[in-house]
Amino acid sequence: MCIRDSEKPVPISPILGPIEIQNPTISSKTYRWCSCGMSLKQPFCDDTHVGTSFKPLKFTIEEKVDKVSLCACKLTSRAPFCDGVTCVKLKSGEELSLI
Repeated sequence: MCIRDSEKPVPISPILGPIEIQNPTISSKTYRWCSCGMSLKQPFCDDTHVGTSFKPLKFTIEEKVDKVSLCACKLTSRAPFCDGVTCVKLKSGEELSLI
């Protein structure tokens, strides 16, 4: 985790790209997406964030899909889902606005 001056904390990016979940459970399961990047069970939360200002993002899958692409860089504009743009920018070295 990186903190710059008085800005909000920046998560660790364990992988620069999405993590695909095949045949996710529909409606009955609440998933907890790791927002800090420190979980050893990526992309899901394992409570490694305890003691930080990070919290997992809880979500459910509401309709039948074959797979979902969850963000692993932790900087997506569509959390918990990969936006397909942010990790490409990170890989190319492009500067991101984290505001």
